[in-house]
Amino acid sequence: MYYSINRIFPANPLRAELGSNLSFTSISSIASSQKSLFGIEEGVRLVLFQRDWDSHLPSPIRDNTYPGAISPEGIIIRTSRQAWQRQCTFLLPEIRETIQAIAPDLAHLPIVIRLEKPFRKPLPAKNNSVELTEELQNQAMAISMLSEDPGVRKACYPIILKSLLTAKKLGLPIISPKTDPPQDS
Repeated sequence: MYYSINRIFPANPLRAELGSNLSFTSISSIASSQKSLFGIEEGVRLVLFQRDWDSHLPSPIRDNTYPGAISPEGIIIRTSRQAWQRQCTFLLPEIRETIQAIAPDLAHLPIVIRLEKPFRKPLPAKNNSVELTEELQNQAMAISMLSEDPGVRKACYPIILKSLLTAKKLGLPIISPKTDPPQDS
């Protein structure tokens, strides 16, 4: 299915002539129209709400609850156990206050607390960065020095270093280079 450019980017006006005043649209309004066009706006909103939920609530509530869904009918809060489901009914004023702080436009929605078995709280992506050590740099330099051409050495060094960092990040063994090329018997 094809859409006209004005349907995809509704903030852009039709231009009758080249000499007319041009108006510019902010990237965020274009992104919002794209998200709603492809139906992902609610999913993005939920992920941002879940991230803010963890940073605004105290530890016991944060560890045992999370927003499971946002719809015009209400906000569904998932809990780990029945005890927490009952506890959250008593904590509704505090939860509503947090929602008001995180997303004021959602504060008027009803809150539904549901038990989820098994409890699978969405986890943010972890940054598994690996430290760049002098040993890895020396290994990459030794491997790149196996080439006789200085241009190849210079071009291969960053590729080899990235490969070594990736191997270390994945927990693979790093094979140290032999300085002498293999001899044919």
